[in-house]
Amino acid sequence: MITSTTFPLIDSNILISFFIQDTYTEQARAILLATPCYLNYFVLSETLNFLQNKHSSTKVQIAASVILESPEDFHFLEIDRPLLLKSHAIMTKFSDNAFTFTDSLLLAQGQLLNLVVLTRDRRMQNYTKTQVRDPFQD
Repeated sequence: MITSTTFPLIDSNILISFFIQDTYTEQARAILLATPCYLNYFVLSETLNFLQNKHSSTKVQIAASVILESPEDFHFLEIDRPLLLKSHAIMTKFSDNAFTFTDSLLLAQGQLLNLVVLTRDRRMQNYTKTQVRDPFQD
């Protein structure tokens, strides 16, 4: 279990596991119910799009309601132009890792705000300028 003095920044794969039944659901729920977390709007969009495409509109409605109606649990980080430029620089520099823009944005936010990023994405875990952890491997 991740514990820190600040909230972790959550990737969409953690949120998706929280809302569907998969191998990591129980652990994702334990993490997200134990501590508030940071999100950005790109992660929210990625999560809801995945649920819409792979599951159902009901899952999307449930997920959106839980996230958006729980401001004490899910804190949204602002996105500004310098952050977008940093994200673009990461995505461009590490094009061989095939980071999506959302991945790059999470890495940039983690780096600039000194936050731990929780993800199951192995490529992101190899980025050394940000604290990135797989919470299911701790």
